[in-house]
Amino acid sequence: LGSRQAATPLLLDIAAVADGSPQMLTGGLVQEETEIEKKHQKHPWEPSGWNYKSRREAAFPVAMIQKGLSIDIAKAEASNEIDKRRILNCIAGRQEQELERPHEAEHPEYQKVNRGLAGIFATAAWRSAIAARVDTSDGGSLPLLRALREDGLRKDLTLCFSGMEQFTNGDLDGLGRNLPEQLESLNLDFAQCSGLTSLGALGAGLRSLGSLTTLNLNFCQCKCLTSLGELGDGLCGLEVLTTLGLEFFDCAELASLCELGEGLRGLK
Repeated sequence: LGSRQAATPLLLDIAAVADGSPQMLTGGLVQEETEIEKKHQKHPWEPSGWNYKSRREAAFPVAMIQKGLSIDIAKAEASNEIDKRRILNCIAGRQEQELERPHEAEHPEYQKVNRGLAGIFATAAWRSAIAARVDTSDGGSLPLLRALREDGLRKDLTLCFSGMEQFTNGDLDGLGRNLPEQLESLNLDFAQCSGLTSLGALGAGLRSLGSLTTLNLNFCQCKCLTSLGELGDGLCGLEVLTTLGLEFFDCAELASLCELGEGLRGLK
């Protein structure tokens, strides 16, 4: 966790059993969904692999994600007690010759890892939570926003909401206001999110990302999107940005890109 890099993000699959049946949240698409998505990319009217993923993961038990968001590695179990001792001492920064000593019950480095793991659970569950309309706010039943915001180890964030008609301006605002400030790479796919009309807090959230070097945003076929002003304002503040990808194909209600142009001119 401590060495997570933007160039090589790790994928994580989370498995559980619900009502006697195995359920899994995958870090990406499974092989069948990948093939479906390839066809969709060539022919947008074909079904999306990401929609298939949403349906596959709909039965995943929310309670399992709730446990992941409150994980405490100091209370976790290992097959051998000595392994747990070595792992926790290593996380705490002890020297090799000290790894088999009794570990501390609490340590600031434990909290960093706890929050990093919670962030991994949160991003894995995000699409399913939106599909189920679960409350992801800090006081909600599944506080994904807080888990993302507090993930101080994360340098890269990639989320795909492609094809989610239920994804709203409110969902985008929540995401934009809770982006980890240390992000270096941000990749968000909102293609065919017909519930989006403006980019609101996403632009404001971008302004807080002072270390961001790579940004890719896909809004293709967001047919109700009408304004880009907020996004343009956010782009102005990205002083170290080196790579930018923006897609707005077939945004039928988008009358002008002038507002976006003002922001692009502010980039160095």
